[in-house]
Amino acid sequence: MDNSRVVKFLQGSDAACWQEAVQKYNAGLKKGASSGKYISLNATNDCGQINAESLMATALRSYKKLNRKRGLFAAALLKTYHILRQYSQAIDVFVQCDPNIASLVWGSIRIGEEEERASRIASEGIMEILRHVGRWEQVSAISDLLDSARLPRALVALYVRVLDFLVSSTLWLKRGTLVRLGVSMLSSKGDKFEGKLKEMRNAAELLDKELQTQGKRIDLSCRGPGENPLTCLSRTIQLRIRKSSGLGSIGETQGKTTFDIHIAMDKIDKVMEQVQDISAHMQLQRDNQLALTNGETSLVSDVRSGVGKSVMAGFLQEHLTAEGSNTVFYRFQRSTSAAQSNPTSFVSSLISQLLGMSAESFPVTGVLDQLQNLVTRFPPGPQHCPFKTIWAVAASLLQTSGSRVSVIIDAMDECLFDDPSLPGVPAFLNTLFESIRETRSKVVIFARPEPIFTAAVESGISIFMAEDLLLPDVMTFARKKYEQLGLPNSEMEVALERVRLASHGSFRWAEVFLDHLGQSLQMADFRARLHTIPPSLSKLYTQSLLDAVQRLNEDELKCRNALLLANFQAQRPLKISEIADAFSLRPDRAAIIISDLCRPLASTYGSFFHLSHPSVREFFELCDGTNDTSLGVSFSDSHGLLAEKCLSCLLSERYADLGRIGSYLAANNDEDACGVDDADARPCEESFYDYASRFWNYHLTRTRSPSKDLLRQANDFILNLQFAYWSEHSRQDCGQLVRVLRAFGSLAAWHRQLSAGEQALVELDEFFERPYRLLGAAFSDAEVLHWLARMGIGEFYFNMAIPDKAAPAREQVLAGLRGLLGPRHRLTLRAKSETAYVRLYAGKMRASRRMYNEVIDIQRDVLGEHSLPFLTTLSYKGQSEYYMADFMAAVVTWTRASTEYLRLVGPDSFQYLAARLWYARGVAYMGQLDLGLEILQSVVRKRRALWGPGDSFANAAQVNVGEIQLLLGRHEESIATLRDDVLVWRRETFSLSQIFRLDAEITLAIAYQAAGMSEAARALVEEIKEQGNLGAQFERHCQVAHLKGILLVEGGRVDQAIHLLQNTVIQAEEDQNNRALLWIRLDLAALLRQRDAAGDRDLASACFDGIVKDVSGEYEPCFADEPDEPRLLAAAEKALRLVRSRRHAEARRQLDSEQLDWRRQSDFWIWVGGSFCRDLLQLPPSRQKSDTV
Repeated sequence: MDNSRVVKFLQGSDAACWQEAVQKYNAGLKKGASSGKYISLNATNDCGQINAESLMATALRSYKKLNRKRGLFAAALLKTYHILRQYSQAIDVFVQCDPNIASLVWGSIRIGEEEERASRIASEGIMEILRHVGRWEQVSAISDLLDSARLPRALVALYVRVLDFLVSSTLWLKRGTLVRLGVSMLSSKGDKFEGKLKEMRNAAELLDKELQTQGKRIDLSCRGPGENPLTCLSRTIQLRIRKSSGLGSIGETQGKTTFDIHIAMDKIDKVMEQVQDISAHMQLQRDNQLALTNGETSLVSDVRSGVGKSVMAGFLQEHLTAEGSNTVFYRFQRSTSAAQSNPTSFVSSLISQLLGMSAESFPVTGVLDQLQNLVTRFPPGPQHCPFKTIWAVAASLLQTSGSRVSVIIDAMDECLFDDPSLPGVPAFLNTLFESIRETRSKVVIFARPEPIFTAAVESGISIFMAEDLLLPDVMTFARKKYEQLGLPNSEMEVALERVRLASHGSFRWAEVFLDHLGQSLQMADFRARLHTIPPSLSKLYTQSLLDAVQRLNEDELKCRNALLLANFQAQRPLKISEIADAFSLRPDRAAIIISDLCRPLASTYGSFFHLSHPSVREFFELCDGTNDTSLGVSFSDSHGLLAEKCLSCLLSERYADLGRIGSYLAANNDEDACGVDDADARPCEESFYDYASRFWNYHLTRTRSPSKDLLRQANDFILNLQFAYWSEHSRQDCGQLVRVLRAFGSLAAWHRQLSAGEQALVELDEFFERPYRLLGAAFSDAEVLHWLARMGIGEFYFNMAIPDKAAPAREQVLAGLRGLLGPRHRLTLRAKSETAYVRLYAGKMRASRRMYNEVIDIQRDVLGEHSLPFLTTLSYKGQSEYYMADFMAAVVTWTRASTEYLRLVGPDSFQYLAARLWYARGVAYMGQLDLGLEILQSVVRKRRALWGPGDSFANAAQVNVGEIQLLLGRHEESIATLRDDVLVWRRETFSLSQIFRLDAEITLAIAYQAAGMSEAARALVEEIKEQGNLGAQFERHCQVAHLKGILLVEGGRVDQAIHLLQNTVIQAEEDQNNRALLWIRLDLAALLRQRDAAGDRDLASACFDGIVKDVSGEYEPCFADEPDEPRLLAAAEKALRLVRSRRHAEARRQLDSEQLDWRRQSDFWIWVGGSFCRDLLQLPPSRQKSDTV
């Protein structure tokens, strides 16, 4: 290296940092200048032409001398060689800072030729220093840009540790062989070096943390993976910031090339106001005009992959931020995570950045309230929040800002719009542009040219970067990259010519191609690679994968493939610490290992593991789509590998610990607890558990052809205590059993697709039950925890609509807690309230209502009328009134409950919306169908806006919407509504014998019949009769018999219909009389009168025997079983017809006028199930003869 070049490189702040580090190091020596470790900056130590090239030659010569004896030391030398080549330019600066420093590095490698065993002790630290030299120098370079005094201090502290390690290791290695022979001495010295290496790594980690802290101010994440501001500007189009008053320009003199773009710093609406040439090498072609006028709101830059658009975007953001502009930056970077590249993730980032400006720019109190509601409603994360909901928060922030905001969006083409809950491209851009116009803000979008952006391009100024205009800058970049890699000078022009012919304006292609050349060890291999240029990025990535087969051993190759597979389908960016935990890597070495194995396809910049460029993900997706396994990596295995890693993490013995599970169980059932107090009970912050707990079932259910081992692993998890830990841990995020029930729903649909043999390996029928039974048994001595575990089982049965199991489970818990804690304890009251509800399922309406009244009286005294437990019980009391057909009382109760819920937990809470749903059901029974329909539709819309199309609450309410549409005669709408729910959700989640699905199927069959689709109705009725287990559910048996009778009438078989309906009425015992049977009596009477055979009219009247009773006190039957007199029969029929028409008040008046009452109020009770309306069935009007009543 000539002196002028050294001087040029040492004019930065890095030399000053090294000099300060040397001074601090010397000051720390006990003997001062007399110490053998003292470094003299003025010493003239002739180390010859020490540079990266000479060090590379030494390392390669040592490697060749080993011949076939190639163990750990050989691998270390080979890695050192590659590191020296990769960071040659920075290392040249490093060794020229001071001759002593050069001797330290060079001497360590040279002595390695003589002492293989000794050199292994220090080689790891030396390699780490060399690997990070370039990065540390660049950090130093940006410390001025960040304007932080803390960053240089951290850098100096690191350099002191580097010097200490190098000096100590070199002096020791220079000792004679005999001195280093003792094993004990070697061991102790190795321990000492290990300590120094650890100190050096700690200092490097502190530097990284400081860099991240400072980077928040200028959003370093806007740059590509592994790029900091220096590399962004120097390794692509070599742009640097040159500040001037009021106006900044991009410029950097490289030889005779000057790049100059003038950018107005104060207003984004004048970006490119004076667009000039970016030298003769890069010109910007614009549509219509060069200047953005004050009326323009958007600027769209269309470029191809790898041509530097992200660098331009990052520079623009940094440039405007430096001038004090309120700038928001977001990059849709699928190389980090495909799951994060959607409009919702953009809006989440937008809100976060706007809030960062809020303290100085605008008030955010109202917005913070909105965000608090979102956190409550979407505990799994903002990715689950509907776009419209979260955009309302962002729009509010934009509107309340005190100044304009500049929004820069990079890689817009990588945004995913494939989810049905997300807006399309035009809708998203229109929404964005509308807010931008309203707030007088501005937006700049960078994207590859795609047809979907045509409208956006036409709406404002567009800048296109053409291939021929980019090529000169690509060549400048390629030359620098070639020199940096230390490739042979003799072949430079040939290699650059290859770049000129094949790069097509892509910096990324040039970078990967030169890295491909850099992988060669021999000139023959180098020339072979040079003359067989892969024509595209995908071919270069292919070659990179194939080259690794020769470079890595079997274990390393297996690990590399697994890492790439994990990244491919990961649902969020994975931290290095998470990868280390999942793959059992040394935490302090994980980043280095990943970088070595996966370069150049992936990187570890910013403490995250991500693909190095979006084109890498596109290449992987292509391989996956074509099922290309020739590369040794099967990307179709990605979900399977992630499922295995997730389950392995979840199955750790740590999470089977009863103490940890008990901590969660107690906290989840303590209304006053804010979380788990015991830190040891929670998963380690740096572990893989957070990811595994959220996505294990997602990956499992998407695994193609799951192995038996994976199925057994899943079975082990769902049957053991670790499942209970996961379930209770998930409650902390979501509340209730949201994540557990979602997991079961996805697993149930997946399980049905498995073969019989595979199904047998996963005992899904033991899901939740087995682990909680184990938990209850394990807590047999801890009495409260024992009953809390049992309470969880009852809750699961209840949510899964299994009343036969829920009832005894909750009865046992109530008895246990009452005996343990007393009748007034809050847990006892909760258990009693839950038990009351399962009695509704059993038809014990009076007992349930009585229990709710008892609980309410105690809660009013203990907790007050405005507490949530009191309101919850009050709402359930309303349901007991509703099921007992006391609709007016129920509506009054729900009105009170919903009013309090609105005040306490807000309009989007589950409690408020549930109260509104029940209120709508009540008013519908009272005849206000339009009001009920309007409320139900609003509830469905709100829940789907909050939780998306898969929300089980919304799906349940949608059946109610279909029922009211059917009552209103809107048959086609009703069928469409019911099909959307029944066919998609309930059939995937429940069997036909379960009431949540059975009731919906019956309702759909009724809708088919009402719409004239008799064949569809008959087919569905037969399926229900075969699979619905109607023998155990008499009310539903009556409904199906009634529907079948109506279908027989429509087919002209009136006699068969009468016979069927008569048998149904005759076979029913008195205590089996129910609402469905009452409507059968009405239609049977009408059919008998219509047929009008001998005795039919008497039989018609007899249908209403035993329905009403005389309450005047003047009528007494002669004997107990005497049939009702005609007056009672006629009054009963008339009152029943009024009730079926929802004219309850008229029916009551009619009975009162004749001093009559219903014999059994329970005849009208409503049974609990998956639909609400039990009054849907009746003969067509043409078949009814009401005039005979």
